[in-house]
Amino acid sequence: MDAASSSTGAVVEGSTVRQLPLNGRDWTSLAALEPGVAVVRTQQSPGLSITRSNRGLGSEMTINGNRPQQNNYRLDGVSVNDYAGGSPGSVLGQTLGVDAIQESSVVTGNAPADYGKSSGAVVNAVTRAGTNGIHGTAHEFLRNSALDARNFFDGSIPPFNRNQFGGSVGGPVRHDKTFFFVDYEGVRQGLGASNVISVPSAAARTGHLSTGTVNVSSKVAPYLNLYPLPNVPSTADIGQYRFSSQDITTENFFTTRVDHHFSDKDEIHGTFLLDNSNLSGPDSFGDTLLGTISQHRTASLEESHILSPTLINFVRIGFNRSISEAVKTLQAINPLVGDPSLGFIPGHAVGQLTDAGLTSFQGGLDPAKSEAPANIHPIFREAMPIMCAGQPAGQTAKSRSILAASDASGIPGPTGIVGRKGCSR
Repeated sequence: MDAASSSTGAVVEGSTVRQLPLNGRDWTSLAALEPGVAVVRTQQSPGLSITRSNRGLGSEMTINGNRPQQNNYRLDGVSVNDYAGGSPGSVLGQTLGVDAIQESSVVTGNAPADYGKSSGAVVNAVTRAGTNGIHGTAHEFLRNSALDARNFFDGSIPPFNRNQFGGSVGGPVRHDKTFFFVDYEGVRQGLGASNVISVPSAAARTGHLSTGTVNVSSKVAPYLNLYPLPNVPSTADIGQYRFSSQDITTENFFTTRVDHHFSDKDEIHGTFLLDNSNLSGPDSFGDTLLGTISQHRTASLEESHILSPTLINFVRIGFNRSISEAVKTLQAINPLVGDPSLGFIPGHAVGQLTDAGLTSFQGGLDPAKSEAPANIHPIFREAMPIMCAGQPAGQTAKSRSILAASDASGIPGPTGIVGRKGCSR
């Protein structure tokens, strides 16, 4: 509580910011130490999914009941909220730069007139400035899977390795006049994950179903090759395919600040922040290499002038840019996902395949450009010519359905793939 202001909140000094064991060294997580602040626990974990990026990659916090997108995050007085109005964050969902923070504060309620742009709380951070002495730090944090336990679905412990390293240095350019401070942090991470998907069994692909034998259309067979063969023993029409994938993350974070003192009453400082991060890994089928990128650029320039012992004037200009692409296809692992002959629209890759009981195939290269969303009727129930047990193939059918897909514009997909459904009595 500040007796000289109507606002409520708290300030965390720089030494505390740098010494606390923050997970991922994320300075925005300091806000969770204050009363009335709660981290949204139902937020999707960072990864190759648009679910998280739809509301921003940074950590979501509700402060005094406000929605996470109602909070304002400021660095040196400049708003650094991301494209979704949430907290700034990389593809790992964190905001680096702890070593570059002089102090952090949270205004949880009754914000004074110099705050605006938000109906929620204000999370502030001020960057460090250089001094007349040269000071620097260096660090590296290592995490790996050496002590991890195997979960129920793991054939072996998925590999995990995370290196978080960096350093900072500050000092004078001109004694008592001009100072600089530079901070760099890098992250290199390889995260293994166990994947379990439901795929057609080897027998089902040849038409030998548990309910009888059917003829597999030559037009359907190429689509079945998009599904890997099960590697877990199964006697049913649907089996399991298990594999361990590796998501690779690279992040580089820079902060630079320059201060200049014109006199005891007049000074100016500028700050520039750059954060580039990217994440890549296979899809749930191991057919396509997916990727997510996040980029942040922030620049600010502030001049302060003491007009009298009771009056000070600040002039500040700032720029903030946030870019995210999630999720995009990078390249084909299975050549079939880029084969235009399988596309529902000529010249495009295959779209989404769905079937009850099977894991949905999310589409080939650039599914958003080809058929997004493309909903396909169940492959096995309608894509194969079905016959009743004991009756010959080609029996007159009571009904006939066509395997089809359409994109958002209503362009139809392939026809003539499906055989007869049902049998006459």
